[in-house]
This record gives sequence, C-alpha cells and structure tokens, in this order.
Amino acid sequence: MVQQSGGRQTRRGAGQDIGKRITMLTAFEEDLAEKERTRKELADKLMKGYDRDQSGFLDKQEMVRMLKDYAQEIYYQKELPSEDDVKFLISVADRDDGNGKDGVLDRTEVLDACYAWGDFIQKKSIMAQLVKNHDQDADELIDKVELASILFEIGDGMIVPEDALDWIFEEADLDKSGVLNLMELARATCAFELWKRGRARKSKLVVGVKVPENLRARTSKRLKNAAGSMMCAMM
Repeated sequence: MVQQSGGRQTRRGAGQDIGKRITMLTAFEEDLAEKERTRKELADKLMKGYDRDQSGFLDKQEMVRMLKDYAQEIYYQKELPSEDDVKFLISVADRDDGNGKDGVLDRTEVLDACYAWGDFIQKKSIMAQLVKNHDQDADELIDKVELASILFEIGDGMIVPEDALDWIFEEADLDKSGVLNLMELARATCAFELWKRGRARKSKLVVGVKVPENLRARTSKRLKNAAGSMMCAMM
C-alpha cells in the first residue's frame, strides 16, 4: 500500500510539472499575441500620423518626418536622417512580396525601419569614433581594408578570414558603392557579431540576415580551436 501511495504521489508530481509547463507555454503564447497586437496598433498609429497622402505607404519624405520625430520622442535626440540613411532603412525594412521590393514602406514594414533607426542612433557615436580611428584616407567612409582593421579592434585581436570579411562587407554595403557610411558600418559590426557569435543582440540593422552555412561551420570550428589553444596556454 505504501508503494502504491508513493506511485500515486510520483504521478501526481509529474502531472503537476506538466501542468506548470502547459501554463507557462500558454502565458508565453498570450504574451506573444499581446506584443503582436501592440506592434500592429503602433504601426497603425504611425501610418495614420505620417502617411499624408493616404496611399497606404510611406515614401522617403514621409519617412524623414517620422524618423526625426522618433529620434526626438524615443531617444531625446535631434537626429535628422540623411538621404543615404533613408535609402538604407528602406533597403533593410522593405520586404520582397514576390514582385520585388517597391522602395516604400507599408504598415508591416514601418516598425522595422524605426527599430533599425533606433539601433543606429544608439551606435552612432561609437561608429563615428571607429571611423575616426581607422579612416586612413580621411574620406569619412570605410573601405574593406579599413573594415578589417575595425573588426580586428572590436574583435579583441581576431583576424577575420578573407571570405568572412567579404561576406560582412557585402551585407553592409547595401548601395553597392564599395565603401561604408556610418549606418552601413553599424550594420557591418552587427553582421560581424552574427558571424562570430551567431547572434547580434536582436538588432534590426541585420533583420533577415543569415550567416552562410560554410562560414558558420568554419566559425564554430575556429572558435573551438581558439578556446582549446587558450586552455593549453593556461595549463
């Protein structure tokens, strides 16, 4: 009888554990649903406030007004996006609906542009300092050689392989100019984090970017070997 009682208690405990997990999953799903509702409501408010011609899209001029206000209201900074900034944000947030990108933002894309702009505002002073430190030709733009120097600094002396450097630069150089401005440099540093750690602190500057399988596999092996070398050096 004691053994049966113990068995019932074990089953009861297991059932309670499953019940707790179900409750946690339900709460998590409800939280996600609430966040999605909040996101949709915010996007609707932005479109209502800045879609002056009621087209259902934000063009470049409408985006400038929105981003200027966003910087002021959220970050308490007077930041006016440049034409290059707006082009960059459209490239990042404008999704291909099957007919190619249309160069404007709808309500499903507008928040990604705002969040990417916010990420850049937080990184801007750091990016400016990096440019100051590594801009060898003083043109206020970063080429691939200068980017390698920057990644060496922020990567604590890590030398990025040529193929990984090519991928990072290509992902950042959205206008295909062959050099990076401040916002593109911020994207490059986020792409570097993706390559190095497999994550980029959820930055919208690299939304949708994935490290190629061959680079990711080599990265994991290289980091493992580096960790092993460090352990041997400590012994």
